[in-house]
Amino acid sequence: MMFGKIQKFWTIKGNERRKIIGVILILGFLYAFPINHIPMRAAAETPAPSASSTLPPSPIIPTLEFGSEPLMPIPEWGNPTYEVPLALTANDHFYFNRPLSLTTNHKLNVDYRYGYYYPDEDVVHTGIDITGSRGDAVLAAAPGKVIFAGYGLLNGANDSEDPYGLAVMLRHSFSHEGYTIYTVYAHLDKISVIKGAWLESGDKVGTIGMTGNTSGPHLHFEIRIENSNGDKVQNPELWLAPLVGYGVLAGRIETTYGMMMTTKTLWLKSLESGKTWTLITYAPKTKQVDDYYRENFAIGDLPLGEYEISIYYNGLIYKQEILIAPGAVNYIKFHGTDGFLTELPENQTSTSFLIPLQ
Repeated sequence: MMFGKIQKFWTIKGNERRKIIGVILILGFLYAFPINHIPMRAAAETPAPSASSTLPPSPIIPTLEFGSEPLMPIPEWGNPTYEVPLALTANDHFYFNRPLSLTTNHKLNVDYRYGYYYPDEDVVHTGIDITGSRGDAVLAAAPGKVIFAGYGLLNGANDSEDPYGLAVMLRHSFSHEGYTIYTVYAHLDKISVIKGAWLESGDKVGTIGMTGNTSGPHLHFEIRIENSNGDKVQNPELWLAPLVGYGVLAGRIETTYGMMMTTKTLWLKSLESGKTWTLITYAPKTKQVDDYYRENFAIGDLPLGEYEISIYYNGLIYKQEILIAPGAVNYIKFHGTDGFLTELPENQTSTSFLIPLQ
């Protein structure tokens, strides 16, 4: 009877069979390596409470567990995100909630991701832009202390012409591998907090506006990390918790000689829905990348499933089919004429979530 079932399995169409195998592999990995909530290290300085608040006791982080299959969004509820902090490997760092409520009105500007730039201005984008309506509430992405509120985040001196416009910066109560972590909320219409105030995750920071260099109402959101060697910005799509049932793809696109390819176009296509994403690698001046992934592109909120990634190089098109696993950073590398490679960055031994389809 068992032999008969095996024969029946191999009569399934190739695409369906690959999908079943892929899901079995994911579920097997999740069983062997359950989702872990990261114990985030306390920052060097304990945040001081504001005059109107007191520091709460250390919160108990709820444990997120998978059942017999990956959790999927319920349309009537919208798309909830995973609980934070969350990581499937020690190299992931999903520490932050979304700085805007999850509604159909709030969308990431996919035409101007982290690392993109306007050639006429030669200015690299150091965060992500989330569109919304003027007056929509902007929320603290994690607990932290307000260390800046007002104009002048870049230029100082309360400069009303500062490109960030009205902005707020939080220093968070946890660190990552010795880095102090900050978030920035810019182009605000109004600010709801004062310097020195202590905020919990989800507390109101201000409202979406159009102050500073902006052509429409949106929130500019940054994540910055700082240690003894200085500070740098990070791609927020590698730090914001994914939607439940969705994953993140990070990649390093380089020539045969190992040189990073800047402003290079590549395409990602869902083999199930047919949806296509056009991606552009970081601009030449983008030096600030993840210490582990060393990526030059990243894209979040990809539904679990099979995809095809493709790129033109030296007149030829290279393609690779991959499987995006939920709740994790998936990784891909392109190395010139060697094509796409699915192993993790060098000097790492963890199991890759990115499964090449045969």
